Amino acid sequence: DLAWVSLANGETAGAAACFERSLTLDPQHSEAELGEGVLGLSKSQCNKQQQWYFTELALRLGDRELLAGRLHYALRYLRAGLLFEPTHEDLRYWQAIVLQDLGEFAKAQPLLAALGDDEPEDGRALLALASIRQQDDVESAAQLFKQGLRRNYPYLASRLSKRCEQQTLDQSPQETIEFSGNRYPKINGPKTIERRPFWSVVIPVYGRSRFLPECLASVLNQYPGSAEMEVVVLDNGTQPPLRSLVGEVAGSLVRYYRREHTVSLQQNWNDAVSLSRGYWVHLLHDDDLVLGGFYATLGAAVESAGSSLGGASCGYELIDDRNRVLGRSQIRNGERGIAANWIQDIGVANLLNPPCPVIRREAYENLGAYRTDFLYTIDWELYMRIASRYDWWLEPAHLARYRIHGHNVSSEQQSAGIPGEAFITAINLAESYLPDSGHNGIARRARSASAVWCLRQAGTPLRQKNYAGTWRILRASVELDSSQAWLSKVDDWLLREQSAGLRKSLIAAMENSGTVVTWIDPHSNKLPSLAKDQQFLAVFLNLNFDPDTASSLFFTADKSSQ
Repeated sequence: DLAWVSLANGETAGAAACFERSLTLDPQHSEAELGEGVLGLSKSQCNKQQQWYFTELALRLGDRELLAGRLHYALRYLRAGLLFEPTHEDLRYWQAIVLQDLGEFAKAQPLLAALGDDEPEDGRALLALASIRQQDDVESAAQLFKQGLRRNYPYLASRLSKRCEQQTLDQSPQETIEFSGNRYPKINGPKTIERRPFWSVVIPVYGRSRFLPECLASVLNQYPGSAEMEVVVLDNGTQPPLRSLVGEVAGSLVRYYRREHTVSLQQNWNDAVSLSRGYWVHLLHDDDLVLGGFYATLGAAVESAGSSLGGASCGYELIDDRNRVLGRSQIRNGERGIAANWIQDIGVANLLNPPCPVIRREAYENLGAYRTDFLYTIDWELYMRIASRYDWWLEPAHLARYRIHGHNVSSEQQSAGIPGEAFITAINLAESYLPDSGHNGIARRARSASAVWCLRQAGTPLRQKNYAGTWRILRASVELDSSQAWLSKVDDWLLREQSAGLRKSLIAAMENSGTVVTWIDPHSNKLPSLAKDQQFLAVFLNLNFDPDTASSLFFTADKSSQ
């Protein structure tokens, strides 16, 4: 590292000494070998064969660092490779992609535009350029995505050019299926067709259009043909309809359905799954995307695992609304294969994010789909249900991207403090099918882990001064774990200086609602201990947000609890 920094600062003598010392310590040290090659090139001491060798070495090192998520190191080696071969297509492309992932769009955009001009048969640069353009102009980005797909798949050009036809989804009563004493929305078998595809990629959409073109392009850039994959978009009554935008990217490659009247998000998901005809279903949200190799890698994995498999998932990258990479995640330290005792992990906490899992359609048919009476944890509850009856495959490669932004359902629910109640509902349902329920059982550990999550998440509505949402998620945390040790932690959280506004609102709410709180001094802004005062604990748990009260109070007490 010191050698490379010295080299970047023009201190070639210092860089040479450090590279030499590195190779003395480790003669196989590739990074130092590349560095010496760069120094040799600067002195015109590299022949053509050596230049080719160092170019390929730089590409290998850049690829290694990119896969590991060390973007700045990847950029270092890719740029070094371009010193040996400035026109190298892969080095130019991956340099631009790393810059894009780092959020340096002003540097990445001209590199991609030039590469798109220089390589008229390669659509990679156009697809990457389109993902930058969509930040400001969704329509022109959609056209650019299509151009990139045409270059990569010229044999699909006619279908990409055809009109995307709209089909209206008829509303029908939702049937249910019983599983372990509970009722779940039913997924019937697919309508008879001559040959079922292996994959059904279903994309439920409503309202948003900004990220949809990139989502579609990320799937179609891996399109293996209609015999192997179908892509279904279900528009939940968006006004104006999203058909033209879908068609601008995908042409007739997508089956586009639209509702006349908007239904709940959960029902739209379930109906999207019902429209699928493939053996494996990938429910992909319109603001997420998949990376190269997603379907080929997971397809090979699930085929090798056999019929005991109900689901599979991969590692993923977290990105923001501008496609900057925020982090990466793998499960079980990169384990690959059928996950032993998977229910012991997924039953305690949701380790998956929406774009990563693929589900065997038969599992939906046998166990039911997403519940419609709660929202935030409906995916987790489904994964637990599947894990209780099927095996699960873990693929460590980072093959999907999950987008974090302020306009998705998760962010809105977190700000309102709603998720805690969904955790309680999901765990209550899961208790009926989890394999044990003793002192150290899965459900008990799930409640403890969820209580910790709720307390951590309470800071989100608190920072927004949404004290109703803050109390709501704190109440769920206490309901999930009412042990003395945990109540003491919640007490400490309430005593923090940052919680002063919440304490004031709680005291005012109890005082103005008629609740008997004579043991609280409204002028001290201090609350009794949840861990030590059972009367205060009962009042705290039975407060309810009343939107008709003054906004400064936020709460009223349920007088029946007195």
